[in-house]
Amino acid sequence: DMLVEGLVAGAVVVGVIVALFALLGALNRRKKAPQDVAGTAAVEQELKNRFLDRRITRGKYIEDGILESFVAVARTLEENRVRIYTDPYGFERELRDCVKKLDSAVRDLRACVVGPDSRVVRTAAFTEQLGRELSGLKEQFHAQFDVQVDELAVSCLGPEQLENLRQVAREASLNALRHGHSKIVSVKLQRGDHDVLLVVQDNGRGFAPSLLGTEGAGLALMRTLAAKAGGKCDVTSRIGNGARVVVTVPERAFGAVRGPGR
Repeated sequence: DMLVEGLVAGAVVVGVIVALFALLGALNRRKKAPQDVAGTAAVEQELKNRFLDRRITRGKYIEDGILESFVAVARTLEENRVRIYTDPYGFERELRDCVKKLDSAVRDLRACVVGPDSRVVRTAAFTEQLGRELSGLKEQFHAQFDVQVDELAVSCLGPEQLENLRQVAREASLNALRHGHSKIVSVKLQRGDHDVLLVVQDNGRGFAPSLLGTEGAGLALMRTLAAKAGGKCDVTSRIGNGARVVVTVPERAFGAVRGPGR
């Protein structure tokens, strides 16, 4: 009960802040961009429009939604606290669901406060579009994906660079599942010291690069996409130890846009 009361009190304070920003946002006129953009850009615009609608005309609903999420999480944790001993796997599933609810509530809150052009929205758009791509592979190959996207990495890259990296992630994942017979694939977009890294790692059967002879169409495509993003693609593998695809976009290429012939 104390946990629920604490979360409710915190959510009320947050709700007041959200309402103030919603009121300020209502004073600004908005204009939605057309929805005929493809890929990640379309998802990003969709999220922008969604957050604009919430910020301007549905501030109260955002406040209520965040409050409901916090209360629901508190109740779930309270009701399942004994399951950690009797059903640890079931408790873990409930805990993951709680984390997803809190992540969604925090994302909505931050997007409402900082506005639709923030890296929060761009990161959410990239992650959502990548998730849509991988969900089909997950069902087809009965595999698991661990996707982690760093906001700082997203903020360094332009829309076309993100689109190219998304396609690399999908192609690398497809190769891992189809040829490597992997069951777990990790996809990470992260910020390095002077670059941005896309890392796709799988637990498949791997291969010996020296025995490949000529490079396959999948690897060639990934290298082409990496070049379009202003970076390079490195693939390492060993039989029995899976494969690792790393695309490195150096600092000098941040925000750059490259056409197919450049």
